[in-house]
Amino acid sequence: MRKAAMTVAAVAALSALTPVTGADEPSFVFTSIDVPDAIATSAFGINARGEIVGFYRDASNRQHGYVLGRHGLRSIDYPGAALTDARGIGPDGEVVGAYRNPGEPAVNFHGYRLTPHGDYLALDYPGHTSTIAQRIAPDGTVHGCYHDEDQMGTMYGVTIRGDERTALDMPMTMSNVMARINSRLPVCAAKRKSGRTR
Repeated sequence: MRKAAMTVAAVAALSALTPVTGADEPSFVFTSIDVPDAIATSAFGINARGEIVGFYRDASNRQHGYVLGRHGLRSIDYPGAALTDARGIGPDGEVVGAYRNPGEPAVNFHGYRLTPHGDYLALDYPGHTSTIAQRIAPDGTVHGCYHDEDQMGTMYGVTIRGDERTALDMPMTMSNVMARINSRLPVCAAKRKSGRTR
């Protein structure tokens, strides 16, 4: 039952990214994503080639990231990490996500970037407990967030370009909406205040 609920949640999350189409526009096919022998599977991102990233929990309840594409499914495990997830994938197959080290509290996450050549690069925002890399733009800019004592109350958006890390100048919340990231659109956010979106 739990696996089915996670599958429905993954399909719903990906379908939310799909634009509403009219009668003259192409239709879409929805596919269930179930990693073999996993007790839970979740999808977080997709690129223009149809490669999907997310995470799954194996039979021992250990969490792994994955890429699902034309060459099948590939697990992602940040070296030495207790858990890994994959959240975004660029047009060239570069993956971004988060991991936690063994023994760290549940609030701790560290961002990473996995190059198409298989190199892992850490993406932490200095001076903060957690960094979560969410998306990667075609130009290689990584978008995500950093946190301190919790995952919601101290959340700030961040962009990472090479060694440059820039925080967005407003606290983020689960009510924020970020624009679709591509090289032609700026990143923008809206924060709900008093029931109205700005």
